[in-house]
Amino acid sequence: DGWRRIYAAARFASGSAGHIRVQLYADAMMGRTEIPALIERIKKKRYQDGVRALGLIPVARGKGRQKDLLTRYETMQEFLRTRKQFGAQRQESEQRAVEIGMENLARTAGYGDPVRLQWAMEQQSIADLAKGPVRAHADDVTVTLTINEGGRPLIAVEKAGKPRKSVPPKAKKNADVKELTERVTTLRRQASRMRLSLEEAMCRGDRFNGKELRDLLRHPVLAPMLRTLVFTNDSQTGFLGEGGTLCGV
Repeated sequence: DGWRRIYAAARFASGSAGHIRVQLYADAMMGRTEIPALIERIKKKRYQDGVRALGLIPVARGKGRQKDLLTRYETMQEFLRTRKQFGAQRQESEQRAVEIGMENLARTAGYGDPVRLQWAMEQQSIADLAKGPVRAHADDVTVTLTINEGGRPLIAVEKAGKPRKSVPPKAKKNADVKELTERVTTLRRQASRMRLSLEEAMCRGDRFNGKELRDLLRHPVLAPMLRTLVFTNDSQTGFLGEGGTLCGV
């Protein structure tokens, strides 16, 4: 009851529209904010406070937890990617909004830091490809998406069992085929994000335990990058071998 009274009187206790920001964050933490509506506003209005608040909303429980986290993570990453259309000052402020949003989401979801959250989400988004090729069909056309040993996405096309260099125009209109081919762009962006996050981890001198490294090595895009890096522990320096152990050249 006390909080309700403060909430209602907030506009009389702040200059300009500062109370709106406070109420937004309070509503988010108390689970009163509808995520789809907030995401829509973030996309249409470039709503920076909404990006920060997106990480404060309690995470869904049970089977919906991973989907909820992934939806919010991808919203923030797309907001970050599309900031490049603006000037330097706005780019910087939008980047900072995403950094805060990611810190909030990591804390809300129980991750140690935003980097751990990022890698967990990137792994979740590619879980189906980690198990093997993903296919889409349109009449007699089959489109197959795979990740090669170098961690790069590849598209293969067959029509009536014969290889084709590209997807036929008619098949491109098929929803499943279109979704699969668009994932190539998504995966390339993902690889860029993960490379940057590894560089930042190196600059910070981050430490990883064995379980973390074993989990990361299961990611088909990240694993090739990890295997080219030199790691060190208290007694040894080398490359990551099977099971996350260190080995020499």
